[in-house]
Amino acid sequence: MLKHHFPAALVSLTLLSMSCAHYNLKKPNFVRGSNGTLTVDASGRVVKASSIPAPKPGTLPAISSEANTLPTPIKDAMNPDPLMGAGTRTTPVPSPVMSKTPAHVAAPRHTETYSEAITAIDAAKNNDPNLKNFWVGGGYDVLTGSRTPTCMEPTTIRTTVTRDGHTYDTQSIAHDQQELYNMVDKSIGVDIGAVWDIFGGKVSVKTSIMNETQMTSDDVVMIANYSYFKDKIEVNSSGADQAEFFRAMSLRGSDLFRKYCGDRFVKNVTTGAQMTLVFVAKKTDTKTLDKVKVDAAVKAGVLGLFSVKNTTSVSTEQQNILNSYSFSTKCYTLGTSPQICGAFASATTFDINKDAAAMQTKFSEVRAKMFAEAEAGASLAVVKESMMDYSVPQQNCNLTGAKACPDQYPYFIDYHDRLARLRYYSVQKSEVDDICSKVSYWTNRCNTAKEDFTTALIDCMDLGRDCKEPSQEQYNVIVSAKNPGSVELWDASDFKGAFWGLDFNNLSNNGRYSANKFYGFSDAGIGKANDKISSIRVRLNPNWTIRMYKDSTENSPGQQFDQIGTNDISSVNTLWPNSNDSFSAFKLIPVGDI
Repeated sequence: MLKHHFPAALVSLTLLSMSCAHYNLKKPNFVRGSNGTLTVDASGRVVKASSIPAPKPGTLPAISSEANTLPTPIKDAMNPDPLMGAGTRTTPVPSPVMSKTPAHVAAPRHTETYSEAITAIDAAKNNDPNLKNFWVGGGYDVLTGSRTPTCMEPTTIRTTVTRDGHTYDTQSIAHDQQELYNMVDKSIGVDIGAVWDIFGGKVSVKTSIMNETQMTSDDVVMIANYSYFKDKIEVNSSGADQAEFFRAMSLRGSDLFRKYCGDRFVKNVTTGAQMTLVFVAKKTDTKTLDKVKVDAAVKAGVLGLFSVKNTTSVSTEQQNILNSYSFSTKCYTLGTSPQICGAFASATTFDINKDAAAMQTKFSEVRAKMFAEAEAGASLAVVKESMMDYSVPQQNCNLTGAKACPDQYPYFIDYHDRLARLRYYSVQKSEVDDICSKVSYWTNRCNTAKEDFTTALIDCMDLGRDCKEPSQEQYNVIVSAKNPGSVELWDASDFKGAFWGLDFNNLSNNGRYSANKFYGFSDAGIGKANDKISSIRVRLNPNWTIRMYKDSTENSPGQQFDQIGTNDISSVNTLWPNSNDSFSAFKLIPVGDI
């Protein structure tokens, strides 16, 4: 079987705002000069280049043969992705150097080869310890998630450090996996993510939350995030300020430049500490509640626990809503000692109404300890990382009149749509993987879907391939196993009289019922409904069937009656003659495995 090896964590980043007054980033209204056509063999070596504009004599250095081979993958030993855990670093990040006077910079040096260019840049880094200790100025390939060397002009690259010292609280709510991913991205830091980790098997704060937070359609998840930002280290160079060698490379071909320098560069990093508390509210009864009111009640209840400054009161109505849920919380930290989360068990369960005072005290003490640690700087980490698009000189432009041609424009605009798709497809694949690890009735569907998503993700990260959407039909079938729906049984026609409910939600996550299993009414806890059903309301996903049996013995269940998807059967005799007051068992059946 073909095994796909995924690249390092893909950092999901907030695009730093750029001036777009004269052109649209998605569809520039100017004509870029031809970069030529590059043919690359399996090893990454450029074997053919056509239509490359000839450089003006004396203006562009020669790009030697070494520029046609892939550079050695970069491993940032001093500053690994903090959400990936310890990585190759076992000690906290060093303190930034607060210098008001820029270090002496050597005179510009003409560089002919890649090695000479990197040597000059490394020499410049020695003049600014922050460039050595933090990955500021370094490149990043957004689609593959790999770090690249610094390609900035060595004579001008330097950093500034700004003291922050502020704390920030954020809270947000999610109802499904897609919302949860977006919420984690926002709460933990949209500037540091791990899209590829979601399906690449690596352990990080983000993947831990995604994998450990199981949700059904009735669950509510709230993330309360407490952050302390200490210092911001920023590189002063602009996106257009590349070293001479790499600037020449950018004019010869975007593929070469992207291979060596990436799509973007790290503009700044922020040191500090974070504590993330994930609250999961699970429905414990069958009451029908208004989603907006549930959200408001959960938020009011959790805010009362998390923030000692919170003045939000929980109304009587909200307390009644909260009584329909059981609550648990897990703690995740970054840039702190293990003792910060040590106050919580692996998953602390509590009554949000009865235990509010005790939980608030615990959260308050933990926050105070975290702040004291952060001030002392004993365990600080890089908690935020912002990147900026590279820019290249404008070569050709068709703008006239009042709209002047820009001197620079963003070099890479082709990855933006693909990045959005990669994030979306990766979350979908994580759902497929999770469900398929728990169900046994869709082996073929699961194998097909996994291969489809893997192929789509690999193709999307390669700008030379079409970024095609994986089969959403197959995806929708598989995820329906989480919440197939429900069935209502009534002992009188027109949905009157006594009522019994069959809730099949949370099926794939150890729900009350299982697929393809025969249940006598007594076994299902509704023995009083035996031989009394006259009307049925079916609310199932179209990929699921409810099969009703006349007898409660599996070996001889008698006559059977099937209903797929959704239907209101006001009288069972109308749909199934002579079936009134005769049902004694049922089975939930998934669509076939094709």
